[in-house]
Amino acid sequence: MRSVLIVAAAVVLAAFFLRSSRHPAPVIELSLLRVRSFAVANVGVFLFALGFYAVLLANILFLTSVWGWSVLRAGISVTPGPLMAAISAAIGGRLADRFGQRVIAVPGGLLFAAGCLVFAASIGATPHYASEFLPATILTGAGVGLSFAAWGSAAVAELPPSRFATGSAISSTSRQIGAVLGIAVLVAVLGTPGPEDAVSTFHTAWTLMAIPTATAGLLAIGLGRVRARDPEAVLAPATAKA
Repeated sequence: MRSVLIVAAAVVLAAFFLRSSRHPAPVIELSLLRVRSFAVANVGVFLFALGFYAVLLANILFLTSVWGWSVLRAGISVTPGPLMAAISAAIGGRLADRFGQRVIAVPGGLLFAAGCLVFAASIGATPHYASEFLPATILTGAGVGLSFAAWGSAAVAELPPSRFATGSAISSTSRQIGAVLGIAVLVAVLGTPGPEDAVSTFHTAWTLMAIPTATAGLLAIGLGRVRARDPEAVLAPATAKA
């Protein structure tokens, strides 16, 4: 049954892209993918979201199930991550305006992946928040702020103003699909381990989540030097053909 659903989803996806290539007003304008920064940014944000949202859930599950903390205490404990993300996003946005999104997205993905590996290498069954959990949370938080600031900007920077809304919507969709798949992978990896296997299972999950986020960081090299320009000439042939 599962294989049938996978095949059916693949067929529907192919039909969707075929229809989008022929429809005069498609949901997704495939011609936008000719803009390199837009195409790379969508793949990058998908990969980063795949790891980010899984880690976000994994951290809460670890604190509540392995360390036995309450949901409230676990929520407060992960707060330094979002705070660091807000700070790094503000700094990253300014740096991106000056040096380009690639300079921000590369370290963003690598920092987040480094935080995942710190989680996997240092955290044990006995709670040591300040020395084990906090440093990794700060690293991942910095990576989140830099990455989302860079990818969100790169996705629309070289699109014409008339495509800003469409480009932003497609980028958001790529991020949400990555989030869904990342959480699905996390649930599959964690399963229902016994107390003796819980820590090692979470270590495996954190290590796996480092892979897509590091890949996103390296992929950002392909952005090149993103410059706001008018690619109407690139889109015009496809528009005229439609």
